[in-house]
Amino acid sequence: MTVDHITRYDNFMTPEECAEIEHIAHNSRNWYQVIHQGRFYAWNYRLVTDDNTSKDAPIFRLSDCDDVNWRPDLEPIFKTLYHRVLDIEPRAKRLYRVALNAQGLGDYGPVHIDQKHHTPMRSFVIYCNTHWKPEWGGATFFVDTETWKTSDLQEHKDAVNLLPHTHTEYPEPGKCIGFDATNPHGIAPHHTNILRLTFYVAVHIDI
Repeated sequence: MTVDHITRYDNFMTPEECAEIEHIAHNSRNWYQVIHQGRFYAWNYRLVTDDNTSKDAPIFRLSDCDDVNWRPDLEPIFKTLYHRVLDIEPRAKRLYRVALNAQGLGDYGPVHIDQKHHTPMRSFVIYCNTHWKPEWGGATFFVDTETWKTSDLQEHKDAVNLLPHTHTEYPEPGKCIGFDATNPHGIAPHHTNILRLTFYVAVHIDI
């Protein structure tokens, strides 16, 4: 289903797969901090061997979709989800970014775009928690491009309340959303001690 140029794929993950991701997230040490413009942004799970995000660099080299430097001991669920994304995006040409993100109580994401150059890109966010209540926050919210370009509130923690939205998606368990990577979006603060878990894939596409 597509609404406001955001495509929703309900039940993209099974409850059992969500539970597996939660188990991995809470029992693995392969996490590191991502610092965005001098402040903590999120925890990232190390999926590939050439991951440089902790050094404020692209997550890893731009690669062909079938040539990813996965960690040798990586849990198979992540490759399964990655290939499931490729199945719903047949235009995928090259992989730009793949990540498992985790955010804790009070964390939020500034308004940003995923595409930093002119090559057309598509982003996919998969919500991996087994349970999530709307009142816990953590929604992915979208704003129009002109607002994003002209506002000085992109980094504000309360941007979700200060900037007009074009669309909002809550972290419904197992749901995937796909959108144009030039679409400005942010993550609202969330208000629970439960880690907000998302699997993220961005690909260059042929159009």
